[in-house]
Amino acid sequence: MSRREEKRASLKDEKTEDTQIKLSFVESLQAILIISIYLFMDAVERVEHFFEKFKKPGKTHRPIQPVNRESSVQKVPQLSVIPESLVHHVPQQYVVDVTYAMPKEMEVLEEEFSKDGVSKLLCGDYVWLKHNTCVAVDDAPKKLTMMMEGLAKETSSTDAISKMVARGYRPATHIEAYCFAKTFPDIQLYSDYIALGSSVYYDEFKEKCVAKLTCEYPNRTFKATTIPEKWDEYDEFLWVKI
Repeated sequence: MSRREEKRASLKDEKTEDTQIKLSFVESLQAILIISIYLFMDAVERVEHFFEKFKKPGKTHRPIQPVNRESSVQKVPQLSVIPESLVHHVPQQYVVDVTYAMPKEMEVLEEEFSKDGVSKLLCGDYVWLKHNTCVAVDDAPKKLTMMMEGLAKETSSTDAISKMVARGYRPATHIEAYCFAKTFPDIQLYSDYIALGSSVYYDEFKEKCVAKLTCEYPNRTFKATTIPEKWDEYDEFLWVKI
């Protein structure tokens, strides 16, 4: 066989191979198209079968109607009196036997709280004056219902007391706070509280101070703190039910 004939045979084989590849590609596309059509038809049939479940005999399927929001609101029952629990979070109430007897000796108070954890203003002869809301309260032993609550925003002592008096509570005095801490000492381990019901004037600071019970874990403290222009939003106070 001459070289020319060999070349022609080689070209013929290449064309035959190309043709076979093209035919194979076309057949693959046809197979894919047939499978796709079959899957599509099967999916349509399944969707129709799904919606058939929701059709009731004698009724045709109708689209969902838009909600009339105004009429829906009018159907909500109106409360003539809104419960206090919906207006204010009602914290836990504590019943405390208040004797109005508090030691004046630093050593005794430190034994009850912690070493160096008691302010000198709570000992000795420092004069504590009651707030106007507490002046009429006598010092006879009694059971008092108390609770701890902050106002969740920066507020002055005057505003805090006014809001709580409107709810039927007055601030606790420093002695009432002492009795509360003596009855429920563990509360102090996870929550500080302030007693706005009495104050003492501290000459060194030239300011009034109130009692604050805190925890420098694991030590409980009984301190006197100056009254700021506004208390922090996280501060909690001790209140007495009137």
